[in-house]
Amino acid sequence: MKSSWPVIVVGAGPAGALCACSLARAGLSVLLLEKTHFPREKPCGGGLTPKAAALLPFSFQSVVEGEVKRAILCLPGVEALEINWDRPVCFLVRREILDTHLAEQARQAGAFLREGEEVVRIEETGEAVTVTTAGGASYRAQLVIGADGALSRVARLVGRPYPRHFALAAALIPPPAWAEKRDTILIDLEALPYGYGWVFPKIDHLNAGVGSFAATRELRFYWENFLRRNGLARPFRLRAHPLALAGKETELGRGRVMLLGDAAGLVDPLTGEGLYAAFRSAELAARAILEKGVGERAVSRYRELVKASLLREYHFAYRLARLFYRFLPLIARYFSSRPEKIRYFWEFLFFGGYAELFRRVGARYWEKLLCGYLN
Repeated sequence: MKSSWPVIVVGAGPAGALCACSLARAGLSVLLLEKTHFPREKPCGGGLTPKAAALLPFSFQSVVEGEVKRAILCLPGVEALEINWDRPVCFLVRREILDTHLAEQARQAGAFLREGEEVVRIEETGEAVTVTTAGGASYRAQLVIGADGALSRVARLVGRPYPRHFALAAALIPPPAWAEKRDTILIDLEALPYGYGWVFPKIDHLNAGVGSFAATRELRFYWENFLRRNGLARPFRLRAHPLALAGKETELGRGRVMLLGDAAGLVDPLTGEGLYAAFRSAELAARAILEKGVGERAVSRYRELVKASLLREYHFAYRLARLFYRFLPLIARYFSSRPEKIRYFWEFLFFGGYAELFRRVGARYWEKLLCGYLN
């Protein structure tokens, strides 16, 4: 026997939980399915930018383990740069704690959360979508929202391919040199070509990792080199995870199915950050549903909203990333002689985003800048 719902959200991570929370607060009946049980481990740097945090309609301070006011930036061919701020530029969280908090907010808002429900089949037939789980349960909905991560089963239904880029992340025992650096992060752009390494301190460990924005089979080699270069100990947990980077084209949904966050391939193509897009796409999905109802018109409206805002930013970011990583040695020389520029650039990315950066300078500025160096 099938139970019927206006909306089923598959995946109770940041995008799914926030979308379910917004819809439930607006009075809709929402079923939120999560294949695992909270708290669940998530290999991720655990950095929450101010622009992402601003999208949360409830407090998140209870899950914050640190506030970043200092960054060490390693660039090729120049000395490491130290950047300081008088306000937090990033909030440090553990994803297993943050995700649990978000799911609980959705439950308190009225969403019906079912954990341990792995979706194995989705069938769209006429006026409804049927979702079947591994335990044999069957649910019927007028609209299904896929927020089940980069390897989304829902995304396979609408034809989005698997991501080709990956990151390795681990929890490390902090070496003595990091004992007093609770407000400091390390970004190492020398760690690997077309990518970077990071160290984010937490209360009792360091989260460290390397991420590649180009398809590579040598990620483990770069990871080992990154550990040696930065005097880091062997990890006690090492996990790989895909990066669903936004590119030229992104599938956002079809029929009565829409995709959010990583499931839609909405990861920042320059920085690899996913929380901002997860929250933003959740916000836009809820808006589209409240405007157009639970059906195909909501999916169409959602596509319009995302393309006009988030995808417009990420199309610029995609172009910028290709220039940035290709000409990184030249950019490193530019920033090393003008350290105030890297602070300016960083604040755009963490506070305002690419829309503001695009309005101020546009992609042609970066192209002219690099052509000037090359000539």
